[in-house]
Amino acid sequence: HLGYVVGAVVPVMPMASNNGSIKVINDRLCWAPGQMLLRPEAKDGNRWISALELCGHAAEPGESKGEYQVRHYSRSAYGHAFGPLGLESMLRFCCGLDAELSRTGAGTSIVLTTPTGDRKSCINAATLLGCYLILVECMAPADVASALGQKDSEACFACSWSSTSVKEPERVMSVSDCWRGIEAARRHKWISPVLPQDVHQTDVVCQETVHLSLTYDVAWLIPGLILVGADPATTIADPNPATCGKLTPGAFDHALMEDSMNRSVSKDSSSIAGSVDTVCKEYREHDVDDPKFGLPSMPSVPSTDPKTSEDYLTVFQGLGIRLVVRANFDNEPGMPTNSYNQRAFTENGIQHANIRIQDVQGGLPEPADVERLLHLCEDLVGNDGKAGETSAVYIHCKGGFGRSVVLAACMAIDRFDVPGGVVLPWCRIARPGAITTRTQELFLKSLKGRSDVRRFAKMRIPGCIDSQPNCGMITKLSKWAQALKMRKLAPGVRAEELHVAKEQVHSN
Repeated sequence: HLGYVVGAVVPVMPMASNNGSIKVINDRLCWAPGQMLLRPEAKDGNRWISALELCGHAAEPGESKGEYQVRHYSRSAYGHAFGPLGLESMLRFCCGLDAELSRTGAGTSIVLTTPTGDRKSCINAATLLGCYLILVECMAPADVASALGQKDSEACFACSWSSTSVKEPERVMSVSDCWRGIEAARRHKWISPVLPQDVHQTDVVCQETVHLSLTYDVAWLIPGLILVGADPATTIADPNPATCGKLTPGAFDHALMEDSMNRSVSKDSSSIAGSVDTVCKEYREHDVDDPKFGLPSMPSVPSTDPKTSEDYLTVFQGLGIRLVVRANFDNEPGMPTNSYNQRAFTENGIQHANIRIQDVQGGLPEPADVERLLHLCEDLVGNDGKAGETSAVYIHCKGGFGRSVVLAACMAIDRFDVPGGVVLPWCRIARPGAITTRTQELFLKSLKGRSDVRRFAKMRIPGCIDSQPNCGMITKLSKWAQALKMRKLAPGVRAEELHVAKEQVHSN
């Protein structure tokens, strides 16, 4: 189909066609939400397609297709939440629409529509269509908003897990926020530049996304840099045979798990009973046919061999994880067993840190929590200095949706100097169910970039630092500032040499 060259000016002239739809790509693609029952295909000669059905294009078992799903949880647990749809659904939609446009002859338009009277489906479909226009047609989010109209671009998503038992609060995240998040993901290569037009690579990404989610309850927030998810102990304890059953290689590691369960309560590893505001994982005996869980027949999912999958340690080593950060306490409501013993990682070359956050009053980290995470990851996480080699951090809380994702989002905002308002929707697309409270949503949207994160963390570090992931310069600046403050210079280092070093750091 007619694609646009990256960087080219895309003509955006929203106008209605003669069938009442909105022309998105002149003579090729139209948008007609809510008209599935009214589609006049036989009369206007165009191809009317249900937008969400495109999410099933080439989809494999285990994928969410056109439905909003938080794996391992029942649909009723989502509350008011209905989207946005996950990463694999978005990529499949883009591939499907691209294929349909390619096979549609000249003089015929594709008209995307949604079920009549279903506003939630319309909002999800509008989000997907905008993602396609940004990723494939290289349109700017503002131009997408102009093309699709104010009603759809300003529509908002309910917060993840917002309870249906109380009145839903005012929504925070909009469809246009999602488009800006996808544009940021493309610009910073959180989504590979070859996606979604490279069908093979799209298959690989979708398969990995589903496998990591189903088997380990984890997801890449920033591929190769930041992995987020649930406490491994909660997944190991799940009776579902599709989930991972081991923390380390070999037989079930009783010593590590039981040692964790029998540890005495201390200041660093205490149990905070009643601290959890958010939803708890629903453990059940494996029943793939139970429709309320919205889960596919997991044993047929590619690469998922029930309870014989690779252990967490082996998988983390393969993914390049060098640091594991635990944001939850050892024993919280909803955890069937205590958390793991960190020796499982530290004795096998992976560093570990506890940055425990109480899941109350919105589940926000303290400034010292964010400061500690950023300092831990400054030199440890990122490019190792060797060609093609990177290191990553795994950040988890109990369920892997709230506290851990907020911490991870702060790190992403700091590393790439992007607004929290674009990281928020990307988090929710990369890991459906992420960001569990409205307080967390508002907190992330209040962060306009790196300076706001560091101001919140009370980090007194100059702002002239590189915007790329390798931020080792921060440590150099800290050491220089400390030396200047203490008026102490290393033996043999003259004051003018220190001044030159400082100027070189700033110039770089």
